[in-house]
Amino acid sequence: MAILLKIQIRGIKKPPVWRRLIIPDTFTFAQLHQTIQTAFGWWDEHLYMFQKKPYDRGWCINSSEQEDDYRDDDALDAEEINIKEFISNYQLEKFVYVYDFGDDWIHDITVENTMYLSSCAYPVCVDGKGACPPEDCGGIWGYEEQKAGMSKEEYSYFDKEETNEALKEEFSSDIENIEEESDDDFDEPLDDEDDIPDATPLLELVNELEINELSIYAEFLSLDMGKLKSSKKICEQYVKQILDKPKSILRMLPFEDFCILKKLHEEKRPKNLVTTYENSIDCVLVKYGFAEEWRTRNGLELQIASDFFTAVEPYIEELHDDIEYHNKVSIESIVTGMANIYGLVSRSFVLQEMVRHEVSSSIEEADSQLDLITLQSLQMHELYCESEKYAEHPNNDNCYYHSRHDDYWPIKLAEERESYSHEVSDYAKYELKDILIAATNLPIVPNSRQEEFCSFLVNELKVEPMGVPLIVHNLWSMEMNKGKGDPTSLSIQLYFEEDVLIPHACTDKQREKAWEELDDYLNNMPHWVLCGHIPQETGLLLSEYSKDKGKSSFLERSPYSLADWFTPTNPYISERTPRPNDPCPCGSGKKYKNCCGKN
Repeated sequence: MAILLKIQIRGIKKPPVWRRLIIPDTFTFAQLHQTIQTAFGWWDEHLYMFQKKPYDRGWCINSSEQEDDYRDDDALDAEEINIKEFISNYQLEKFVYVYDFGDDWIHDITVENTMYLSSCAYPVCVDGKGACPPEDCGGIWGYEEQKAGMSKEEYSYFDKEETNEALKEEFSSDIENIEEESDDDFDEPLDDEDDIPDATPLLELVNELEINELSIYAEFLSLDMGKLKSSKKICEQYVKQILDKPKSILRMLPFEDFCILKKLHEEKRPKNLVTTYENSIDCVLVKYGFAEEWRTRNGLELQIASDFFTAVEPYIEELHDDIEYHNKVSIESIVTGMANIYGLVSRSFVLQEMVRHEVSSSIEEADSQLDLITLQSLQMHELYCESEKYAEHPNNDNCYYHSRHDDYWPIKLAEERESYSHEVSDYAKYELKDILIAATNLPIVPNSRQEEFCSFLVNELKVEPMGVPLIVHNLWSMEMNKGKGDPTSLSIQLYFEEDVLIPHACTDKQREKAWEELDDYLNNMPHWVLCGHIPQETGLLLSEYSKDKGKSSFLERSPYSLADWFTPTNPYISERTPRPNDPCPCGSGKKYKNCCGKN
């Protein structure tokens, strides 16, 4: 955990002097004092104290070594008080830090957020403005007089990198202590590719798999395992049959995995290493024991088993030009893309879409094509599932393909969707290009705000273009699965704050605009539980339904509250009285002045 604070010197304007800092939640107030001194550029030559309000008779925190008129027996020792616990116990949103009781520099501290961070060993400055006043200049009035003789560059100067270097140097001993205490068993990334051993044989990787996994994979790969019982014999038979039919195995791989092998074939890198990207889906090459992952300081390296690559390499170019293989990839992509857009899609709807997009000339032809492709595709095995009703009444309406990116059990999603069947009775229809784009490892689902949102990330927040697809993918995945996955995982708000806004040092104006753009983006996204409709579309369908049926509003009729799907994703706002144009905290979606703020 870490704490996000905005600290501003009271009374200085044109420009204001402030810093936005992330501090570890293990910090004491003494460490916060040192952080403020370093981040602003003070010399730590005077007394200080933390209080709720300046010089009031409430709680006071300062150094036990201080002997001054403002310290009494009830003052708390800054070395002993943990910031996180104190903020929580006193429910603090704001407090002050007073430095130099002669010049009287009052720093207003706002607790903006607490967040989960994988590593926060020392304070980090993420934004700031204005130069620190000189020590002993006579306070605000003396400083304003001095500014008259200074250039604008002097009193406006702030360098974030320089500030972070100073913070890192100040707390370097703390960092060393943390590193010494770190777990020796932690799997650190390797420093260099040279540290990775040569590619191992397939049998060595397969031996790492569970036997029950091997039996499932062997069935999907159409391998004849006979009635072997010995673990060693099963592994050997699995490897032998794979190496005996490399072209067939290559044909069955998902297109992304085929591209990894093709990349290695073209680049001829030593040790069978391929630089790839991280995503939330297990690579089939790794899952089935054909490759292993190595993490280096430069990223993720995939290492293909030596004899496996030797066996499949002669067929890579041939398969790349094979029309039948291209047809298999096309149908596989349509099913995958539809599953990603809708979360869960019936086989009958897939058949209809294959005809609509002229992949097949009739439902019967589409049905036979889909059967054939399913036998040839490991990815289709990953997506396929049957409802509980299928055993008694097998048909194309109760067997499904589901997204590989969901945290739902597929049948659970089917049940949840069924409970809303009278609200949304049909699938939205998308163009083939949208479906194919949604089939990639980092799906981009249809969204009218996609281009504008990505443009905002690149042009306004200065996000690297290569990093944008992963950001929008993560936002999409969190939105589709909110409330369904690991309760300790990041919320959309914390993810956007921690991984987008803070690393890119947004100004207050940019942050406000960013939350507006995010809300607009999420509310134009087709939702799984709404059969691929966006909330606005569903609202129109429901209004028509109400006219026809004479029923009450959707939220009143719904057996479960769907309010989460129809209201904006509320960004983190520190608890305060909302401004007139802020979204109303009640979640209505209206501005505060037009809702709870009317009175």
